[in-house]
Amino acid sequence: MLAGPAAIGWLTHLVALNHAFVLLIMLCGITAVAAGILRTGSDRTSEMAASCS
Repeated sequence: MLAGPAAIGWLTHLVALNHAFVLLIMLCGITAVAAGILRTGSDRTSEMAASCS
C-alpha cells in the first residue's frame, strides 16, 4: 500500500505532481491490458477447450 505514495513522491522530484499521477495511471492501464500475456499455458488450454465446446 505504501508503494503508490512512494512512487508519486519520487516522481514529483522529476516532474510536476499532475504529470506524476498521469504517468502512474498510464502504467496501471498498461499493466491491466498486458495481464493477458502473463497467463500460464494451462489457463489458455482450458479456456480454449471451454470455448470450443
